[in-house]
Amino acid sequence: MNTSINVSLYDGSTLLTTVAANGSRSDVGNFLGDNGLHGFTISTPTSLKNNQAHSISVKFENSANNLIGSPTSITCGPSYIGYVDAANCNTISGWAADRNRLNTPINVSLYDGSTLLTTVPANGSRSDVGNFLGDNGLHGFTIPTPASLKNNQPHSVSVKFESDSTNLSGSPRSITCGPNYIGYVDGADCASIYGWAADRNRLNTSLNVSLYDGSTLLTTVVANGSRPDVGTFLGDNGLHGFSIPTPNSLKNGTHSIHVKFESTISELSGSPRSLTCVINPLVNSLLPGNPARKDTDQNVVINGSGFQPNLTVTLFFPGGGSTTLSGDQIQNLNSTSFTLVVTLNVTGTYGMRVNNPDGGQSNVFNFQTMKITSTSPTSPPRSNSDQSVDVNGSGFQPNLTVTVFFPGGGSGTLSGSQIQYSNSTKFTMIVTLNVLGQYSIRVNNPDGAQSELFNFSTH
Repeated sequence: MNTSINVSLYDGSTLLTTVAANGSRSDVGNFLGDNGLHGFTISTPTSLKNNQAHSISVKFENSANNLIGSPTSITCGPSYIGYVDAANCNTISGWAADRNRLNTPINVSLYDGSTLLTTVPANGSRSDVGNFLGDNGLHGFTIPTPASLKNNQPHSVSVKFESDSTNLSGSPRSITCGPNYIGYVDGADCASIYGWAADRNRLNTSLNVSLYDGSTLLTTVVANGSRPDVGTFLGDNGLHGFSIPTPNSLKNGTHSIHVKFESTISELSGSPRSLTCVINPLVNSLLPGNPARKDTDQNVVINGSGFQPNLTVTLFFPGGGSTTLSGDQIQNLNSTSFTLVVTLNVTGTYGMRVNNPDGGQSNVFNFQTMKITSTSPTSPPRSNSDQSVDVNGSGFQPNLTVTVFFPGGGSGTLSGSQIQYSNSTKFTMIVTLNVLGQYSIRVNNPDGAQSELFNFSTH
């Protein structure tokens, strides 16, 4: 009496555990007339909870003697309990437990109809569930809604305990998840078109946006740039920004631009927008580079970029003043060149500016006309030997040649070492002038320009 003893628990003939029967039992103490420290409570082992029948016996110490009421048969399957708290286009969440396995997380399986989509452990902390069950509460689950459920079709989703066919309370549920687009065109100018786009039903997922000029698709890009402000607003990673370099096709006037989600007709907020952009043309060269000073029209080829049909040319004269060339004075026009029919009857530096019909204007391109203004000496001596004659003027180019027209007829060409080039306004020709009378010379630039004839006489 007053002494606690051990008891042993068996599954059939298999010893499962031995414990001290030392719990306070005042009823037993009154019955035996001692301290009553003879009670025991054994947590039912997991091995007995497999939904199979077991014959269990409790024996005194390590003897073969059973306690009264032993053996007994028990069948312990799971005692599931759980609930689907929410099922939407972002997550499917709730909690699940087995009352016969408290403090032990179990799995839950998500189905679309009869199709298994995923199995996850319900091991998230749920203090409310822990208080309800009287355990650690590690029974919560949150499943990101699978993309297969986001096709704008109705789906019957169910959450089941482990690999069992038993549904949690609140399951099945019907959900229909199409895209829930949100986004904004923050800006559109002649440099870029930019903003952000997302689908609330696919948070943390970057999607495409498509840029249109009216109804014409221009480009499709991924909106995956980092936008922390958008991430804070949506509660995700914020990888939803886009910036599209403004296509050149939009830089020729006014366009109505549209930015749309993916391949849909749904537009971002701030779309459509009217965009007016002008590409300024560029003049980078002309041919000949130094046209001759002439009192009649001549053809000058203008090279560059961004030239538009029906352009005009403003011509700035040496010493001041200007005129506008248009219509038939502009020929053979394409985006990179045209022929200007123009009279350049003044010696000096001209300026030229191209004016596109959309308002774009080029740089002012300056050029000099080519003209012989004098020789030195003014009247060279007749000589049977070579002599040096300086030729002054404008628009002379390296590697030029000179055509010499003799008194009485005939001509010859000076080139190579016979021409000592100084700069665009002066060169020296080495020439034999062995006839008395009037000579004429013409300068020929390598780009094809030819000066007017200049006359001088020998003495």
